[in-house]
Amino acid sequence: EIETSDMLNWRQRLQIAHSVAT
Repeated sequence: EIETSDMLNWRQRLQIAHSVAT
């Protein structure tokens, strides 16, 4: 299931963006 990998990548990117924004 590639969807799982895609979701993980999306979540990681969101967390990184949040860290940079802080």
